[in-house]
Amino acid sequence: MKTSEFKKKFEALNDKYELAVTKSTVYLKYGGSAFGYIEREIQFGVNVNFNQGLPNLKKLYSLATEYAGTPVGDRDPKLYWVHALKTTDDSYLLASDKDKSFYFLGEKDIYGFKAKFTKAEIEQIKQDPKLAIDWDKALEEVKDD
Repeated sequence: MKTSEFKKKFEALNDKYELAVTKSTVYLKYGGSAFGYIEREIQFGVNVNFNQGLPNLKKLYSLATEYAGTPVGDRDPKLYWVHALKTTDDSYLLASDKDKSFYFLGEKDIYGFKAKFTKAEIEQIKQDPKLAIDWDKALEEVKDD
């Protein structure tokens, strides 16, 4: 299970459920207080107090154990920047999901435009005839997010 999918399903269980995701840990919260965590870099690395008072306990347990059991490499897809012009830092492709427009600037998300893409998203962007990018040379893997 992908981290984004886990977050969506977890937070849909109850309005008071919240997931806080850091580089190494996913914290499970209820009403603002953490009641457990799952290690992002260790399969089956889970430490959760499944208190009987938590809403939707069976679904919560099932979701948490499914995510914890997911191989680490399958949880988060690799992200890439599209660096169209290597001679300047202000030439990264940014794309808007809203209106399918593009912009070239730095490597940070800005003004509703995202700068990091999965391989699947890049394959979709490649289909746009407005872009003439040498995709084999332009992709740079995002190392730390």
